[in-house]
Amino acid sequence: IGDEVRFDSRYEFSSTNEKTSTDITKGGAYWRHDLSHRWFTIVHPSLEWNRNYVLNDADEDYFLLQNEVGGGLTVWDRPGKKFRLGFSENLYDVWLFRTDAHTSRNIESLFVEAEFKLPWNVKLTERGIRYFSFRGGHMGWESQLELSKKFSENLVLALRYEVRRKQPDIRVEDYSHWRLLLGMDF
Repeated sequence: IGDEVRFDSRYEFSSTNEKTSTDITKGGAYWRHDLSHRWFTIVHPSLEWNRNYVLNDADEDYFLLQNEVGGGLTVWDRPGKKFRLGFSENLYDVWLFRTDAHTSRNIESLFVEAEFKLPWNVKLTERGIRYFSFRGGHMGWESQLELSKKFSENLVLALRYEVRRKQPDIRVEDYSHWRLLLGMDF
């Protein structure tokens, strides 16, 4: 029985010929608390501030706050192999800067978390979420698949694939990215 706590933040910027194509800040936290060897709870707040989003040829810069609260079942918990399934409620707040509009939604989701330790200090992790709504027909999903290699106690190199489709607010950007990450683990 234990806890896992993570914090992350990043800023992405790119421009071509002095025209900005990406200007986004993301941050989040993750806390999983094991209630027993089988059951757990999670709290996963995150934020996203996109200052260069265009939808239907109009600037739709936005600020997104999301808080995922849920729990689930640990299916496997063996050395080097973990697999969890869960259900969560997602609380979304989106503010649009051009129109000063604000929307707030609650969306349900099913999620899967998997971790597999491979030889040579390599680890494969996946966190996939399928959004749905008891009140409406919304279906969306996102996934983060990562292959990481630990070179020392603190130095980590990772290859990550992130994808998001049909987020609960259509004004929030869909994406599909491959990333090469160099990080410190402490």
